[in-house]
Amino acid sequence: MLSITSGKVRFSEKIGYIMANLGNIPIITFVSSFLMLFYTNVVGLKPVQVATLFLIARIIDAVNDPIVGYLIDHTPAGRMGKFRKTLMIGSILCGLNYLLLWFGPVWMPGIKLFIAYISYLLIGVTFPVMDISLNSLLPVMTDDLKERNTLSTLKGLFYMLGAMAFSIIAPIVVSTGELKAYYALVFVIVVFVISFSVAGALLVKENIAVPSDNSEKYKFRDIFKIFSVKPVLYTFLAIFIGGTGQMMYNASNSYYFTYIFNDLGKMSLVMVASMVGILPAMGTSQLWIAKFGKKRLFTISFLLITIGFLARLISLTSIPVAMTGSIISGFGIGFFMPLTYSLIADNTNYVEYTKNIRAEAVIASLSSFTAKFSQGIGGAVPGYILAATGFSASASAQNQSTITGIVIAGVILPAIIVFAGGLIFASGYNLTSEKLVQINDELIRRHNAASDGIC
Repeated sequence: MLSITSGKVRFSEKIGYIMANLGNIPIITFVSSFLMLFYTNVVGLKPVQVATLFLIARIIDAVNDPIVGYLIDHTPAGRMGKFRKTLMIGSILCGLNYLLLWFGPVWMPGIKLFIAYISYLLIGVTFPVMDISLNSLLPVMTDDLKERNTLSTLKGLFYMLGAMAFSIIAPIVVSTGELKAYYALVFVIVVFVISFSVAGALLVKENIAVPSDNSEKYKFRDIFKIFSVKPVLYTFLAIFIGGTGQMMYNASNSYYFTYIFNDLGKMSLVMVASMVGILPAMGTSQLWIAKFGKKRLFTISFLLITIGFLARLISLTSIPVAMTGSIISGFGIGFFMPLTYSLIADNTNYVEYTKNIRAEAVIASLSSFTAKFSQGIGGAVPGYILAATGFSASASAQNQSTITGIVIAGVILPAIIVFAGGLIFASGYNLTSEKLVQINDELIRRHNAASDGIC
């Protein structure tokens, strides 16, 4: 396989990349915000059962995701490349399994907990095929650093626009708590996910190919070498810890608005406010990267999210306060998302530069792993806190102990955890802008030399 140096990305490819990312959104977004509420209030499972389910499944995923990444990296590249075809296969399998995740326990109430376990564990297998393939595309679409930054910004921008739009619509649709509302929304999600993911995969192109004696011959044991590379390790420790805090916030939000604001529909209003921060942050992220560098701006994003979470403590039942905090954290998220994808691509280059291993999928698997493992722990902790503080799904109002538990699980602990993630990244990440340019130039030289038969 010859190496190709690619610069500008075509407009049609960018549209496809946006579509594929939009198709990725609803799977995790709806699960992280509403699956626990659905399982406790509609299906009738106990909070501790759901929390344990989330935790066990994510521990299993700790082993599963790198294996999926390794297998995708070693998939033979055909005319479409390797990541586009696995993206399409993964999206179809994941979409179909999504129906079982939500409604399997309803259709088979006698074994509802068993079905919840099976379907949730299957999501841990099918979603990474889709998600890892998608996150592997960026390093192979172009080797131009500016184009990569543009693509990562587009990915983050449209991902957050889609997630916010979904987060605004979903609470309104399911605010009644009726099963038919969940049916309508989940079936629309499945159609959306499959159609956008497949269409996006058909439009994008894998323009960067590397010699077959490079990435396709690394061994499974080399995964541990890849994970131990310093920038990779600290990037994903930060994303995992910070993501856990954000997932706790998301998982608790539906309870927060249901039992503290006594109106789940108001959650949509606060989600709209976050866009006031997210959009300008994403729109200007490249300017801020040029000014501060990726490391400093990524650290700042953790701080802004922390401040936005803690703002709710000023007044727990004030919509203006909740909206202000959402705007502040929105700025942090607006920087966090595009930088996450850009850092993953940088890590791919750094591993090839230092280890002579091209491993897009296995490095991207860390993104999938952190998203799901964060979701598992971030979803489990609120469940255990609710159980410990006397939560009752049948009660229209909760006791003061439960209200305090919701505040701890949805405000205080998330803020502390996100802040810790920022500290870890600031202390350990060691790639500068100058070093990244040097690495990229060297890799282009190596690829061109290999294609010319020099090495």
